[in-house]
Amino acid sequence: MRRFPRRLQLVLVPTLWVLLGWAPGDRAVEVSIRQLRKAVAPRGDGRHLLLLSSLRQLRDTSLRSFFQQLAQHGGPPLRVHAILGLAEINESGHIDPRLIAQLDSPMARQLVIASALDMELIDSGRINELLRLDDLEPKSRVLLLAELVARGEPVQTHTLTRLAGSQNLATAALAACVAAQMGDDAALSSYRARVDTLRGSDRTRHLLEIFDAIAARKLTAVVDWVVQTVKEPNADPDVIAKGISTVLALDPAGGVRLWSHVLGDDPPYDKCVRYAHLLLASGSRVPASAYDHLPAGDAVIDLLVRAGKAISSGADPTGALIELVELGHRLTTRRVMNIVENLDDEQAARVYLHLIDSVEGESRGRDSRAETATIAAARLFRIDSGAVSNRLLRAEDDSLTQQAILMGLLESPSPVAGDAARLAKRIGFGRADSLAMLLIAKHTPRLTADELQELGVIASGGGRVSDMLQMQAAWLYLKHTSTIERALVETFAMAPPP
Repeated sequence: MRRFPRRLQLVLVPTLWVLLGWAPGDRAVEVSIRQLRKAVAPRGDGRHLLLLSSLRQLRDTSLRSFFQQLAQHGGPPLRVHAILGLAEINESGHIDPRLIAQLDSPMARQLVIASALDMELIDSGRINELLRLDDLEPKSRVLLLAELVARGEPVQTHTLTRLAGSQNLATAALAACVAAQMGDDAALSSYRARVDTLRGSDRTRHLLEIFDAIAARKLTAVVDWVVQTVKEPNADPDVIAKGISTVLALDPAGGVRLWSHVLGDDPPYDKCVRYAHLLLASGSRVPASAYDHLPAGDAVIDLLVRAGKAISSGADPTGALIELVELGHRLTTRRVMNIVENLDDEQAARVYLHLIDSVEGESRGRDSRAETATIAAARLFRIDSGAVSNRLLRAEDDSLTQQAILMGLLESPSPVAGDAARLAKRIGFGRADSLAMLLIAKHTPRLTADELQELGVIASGGGRVSDMLQMQAAWLYLKHTSTIERALVETFAMAPPP
């Protein structure tokens, strides 16, 4: 992109305002444009990337021009966000391989491909299009091949064999495991010999990474190797736990046998709790009888066993799960939230409503409860928007509960979220009022004059919201004042070169 000298830019930009019919009098527009510049100006602390993430959260098609320019002219991290942002607002829901091909940074390519796979933003046709790139780096290539194999698509085994010889052990590991899944064990033998030379934290870090990849890509052919690795003398406890989790996911019966073997007789309390969580995370894949290996008589373990047996037998686990959450342990709550995602809608809704209703209370742990309630509100809105709207209607103005629900609604692309926000009590101009206004602006085609003024206050920094939400308010204000084109001209004319 050709750039004019900065002194000339300062003359040309106001001239463009006149030619395009823009009036520079609105202070909120000026502030919003400055906010947009912050998102494209690299900073050492990475704050600009958080601002870009916030813009992506809007899932607003009006961002297309912004992301398109950023994808062509930004630095590598900015272009990664831009390419993913374009995919997220694309009607097809898929990433553009041509934009990935234009990335000069191998690390950026790898990051955007890995993210697209994790977020399910790429189909098999686009994967094969990327695999035809001659200069595609080995790590990205093996990730794409592994995904095709996981989808049951044909791949060339000789390519996997070549990649299994890579000097990069992570690349060689995944290639060898995928080749074994295709019936070629030779590469796996060579890879295992290389792993055996690793020691200490290097070995632990590598095994944790490859076990995650094996579980994610359902590479059942290497389960026996995982079992052998877990049973090695002096195996790292984290490697053992991750290995058991991997086997439980791919071979539940074998996983239970391994779990029982490693648990052993008369295990210490901490180990019992950790291993109970491993079974619970496996859901209905494990039989209820597996929990009988755990000792009875401890309140926490008994709750974990009760919840696990209920899930395994098809009974209602919500009571035990709610009691686990009420223990106030962050890690336990996080694990319960993962489990609830796999319950039926009625059961999940009961847990989510309890979490929303439990925000208020003693000051200790309130912030943590609000954070969990925000996630609960977002998930419940997907399965029962009416229940969330009712809770929002009942919530006190500017209460932590009201804020948590509104924050959860910000995740939703549904216009119903904007309708729900209009139901919120809005007596003053607190943080919750700003959140409600953001939701209304996000989902309403046209704002009233008062609403536009309120949005301008938030965009200008007067809404008691985070920098990320102020960034969203800034973009929405530009959108509702029809000044996006002007903002893009100023932002990219004055942005520093990548």
